Amino acid sequence: DPLGFVTAVNDLFCMTSGWTRAKVVGQRFDHFIAPDSRVGEQSPMLTQQVWRGELECLAFDHSRYWVQRIIVPILSGEQRIEKFICLDIDITLQKRAEQTLQEQKERAEVTLHSIADGVLSTDARGMVIYANAAAERVLHKPMREILGWPLTRILPLDGQLLSLPQGGRGRGEVALKDGSLAVLEWSFSPLRGGEGGRVLAFRDVSREHRLQVQLRRLSEAVEHAASGVLITNREGTIEYVNPKFTEMTGYSAI
Repeated sequence: DPLGFVTAVNDLFCMTSGWTRAKVVGQRFDHFIAPDSRVGEQSPMLTQQVWRGELECLAFDHSRYWVQRIIVPILSGEQRIEKFICLDIDITLQKRAEQTLQEQKERAEVTLHSIADGVLSTDARGMVIYANAAAERVLHKPMREILGWPLTRILPLDGQLLSLPQGGRGRGEVALKDGSLAVLEWSFSPLRGGEGGRVLAFRDVSREHRLQVQLRRLSEAVEHAASGVLITNREGTIEYVNPKFTEMTGYSAI
């Protein structure tokens, strides 16, 4: 009626909600709306304007279900409200799917923000649309200097390499904000769903790289040393001799 009290309901409403006509007729229309759906801009308004919105409703068994509701005012010849017609479309499955998707997204974001590897994702144009906290830390860049920038401006990636449908991996030096260089290893793969974007994970391997360089230099120094060098394991078995040792002793390395 004009005040919002229910005068009639159809069978589908009773079937969806579990309420009988006897328990619905005579109640205010918002009596069956979940309390947290009654406030704010989404609260249905009984005015001369058609109202549309999504509401969470209370079923007879105390469960909840979602509807897409349209409230249509019926006006008299004098443009006065005679009654309202309320049309509901059950969207419970859709809302549950959205809630599940949101929960999965939140879990994924928590996971991505807790791992040590930097993670970036791009759109089809190669612009960065997501970065986790580790990406900021590894790149020494604030989020505002990562999001919205071309990926190839942030990491030394070959554009042709990025276009490979199967993804790829690599290593390269990146100039950090303080002027120093960091050696990063990365791997990337295309986003599923045909959106054309990419997901890239990377980590700082500068320390490992420096150790490898030092070991290589040490190996070269030993190889060209003027003194004979012999290396054994714990049991005393010879594992390495340098050319000078072979020259001095006459024993070959094999």
